[in-house]
Amino acid sequence: MKSCRRRMTGLLSIITSWRQRCRHRTRALTEQNQALQAAKDMADRANREKSVFLRETSHEIRNPLNAMQGIIYMLLNEGESDAVYAMNLLHKLHFNCLGLQELLNNTLQLSQIESGHKEHISQQPFMIRDWLHALGNTYRMAGKDKQVKVSISLADDVPDCIIGDRVHLTRVLNNLMINALKFTPCSRSVYVYCFTGEDASTQQARWYIRIADEGIGIPADRLADIFLPFERADKQIAYDQGGTGLGLPISKRLIEAMGGSISVDSVEAVGTTFLLTLPLMVGEAPAAVLPKAPLAALPEGKRVVLMEDNEMNQAIMQRFLTGLGVSVTIAGDGHTGMELVSAVRPHLVILDIRMPVKDGKQVIKELRNTPELCHIPVIAVSGNAFTDEAEEAFRCGVDEYLPKPLQYQQLHELLLQYLGRKENVLTA
Repeated sequence: MKSCRRRMTGLLSIITSWRQRCRHRTRALTEQNQALQAAKDMADRANREKSVFLRETSHEIRNPLNAMQGIIYMLLNEGESDAVYAMNLLHKLHFNCLGLQELLNNTLQLSQIESGHKEHISQQPFMIRDWLHALGNTYRMAGKDKQVKVSISLADDVPDCIIGDRVHLTRVLNNLMINALKFTPCSRSVYVYCFTGEDASTQQARWYIRIADEGIGIPADRLADIFLPFERADKQIAYDQGGTGLGLPISKRLIEAMGGSISVDSVEAVGTTFLLTLPLMVGEAPAAVLPKAPLAALPEGKRVVLMEDNEMNQAIMQRFLTGLGVSVTIAGDGHTGMELVSAVRPHLVILDIRMPVKDGKQVIKELRNTPELCHIPVIAVSGNAFTDEAEEAFRCGVDEYLPKPLQYQQLHELLLQYLGRKENVLTA
């Protein structure tokens, strides 16, 4: 009897242990299944967001392209149209190009963020009043089309020259202003105000840009989400007005990379205000002010070798450079370009990074390794806007790097810098 009880006790112990192991294993499998389900749900959500993003990106590309195509058609087919009317159409064309450029920039920026790329910040002095007023002219023309007034002002204590990343600041301001103009009804206004101050907690000097619109506003329960990728305050309105939901999160990332912050305050049916806060570093204004004429001619006798394989880009660049009084020699590939540089001995080389036969990086390295040519400055242009591409070009020895589409005012400033001195003329 005792032996039977011992056996029963042992059997019960085995069964209990087995049940415990089963429960433990079941619990582990349940947790694994839950984790797998969560991962699947996340992947499904990512796929849905990707599909929505691609659909809305297509919409955002086709709308401005349609407007641009219509404007070009009218300019080509309406004969001798009124000059003011034609100029207004060209301003609309320019603003649609700006919108497409920001869409492309934001999409590329998203790719960099997902790959863990760290944003490169360039701290350079720039004239803040000139910068803001130049941007303001573009925004005013865009606002005029919607009958939205754009007002830009600066406080008297804002320095003339500030050190910062003008390129990234322009991207942030473009994103915010495109949104403000998009969601502000006609006969209302958008205000941009720049001022300085002191951080209350750190007592450090700051400068601020406040963008306030009289638009539809953002619901209070959506304010916390607007800086998340693909999120929009109101999906129906976003569907009606367009947008990919990338501009604000990318703007936030850029501002924070510059050591600043971005905040938002909004009231539905009243408007939305964004405040950019940045460290104030005062720069030294250049002693000699550049000519105010947007396309000031360069000294006579300047020679440029242009290496570009796209014929339309060749024609546009040649027209631009010859209009400044520059003698231009064109090569359609890097190999021919090097031969022309040796023959012409130009004062400047402008080259595309991607070219047939010999690409731009190979050309730059060859130039820098040729004693009689290594002193010639080189401006590289590229359809690749990623920072690592620019960094590699600088390592090869390029002097300046401009992403496409080119900002011709910026190119003109570089031409003044490298070709503006009369005593810089070389002998061929």
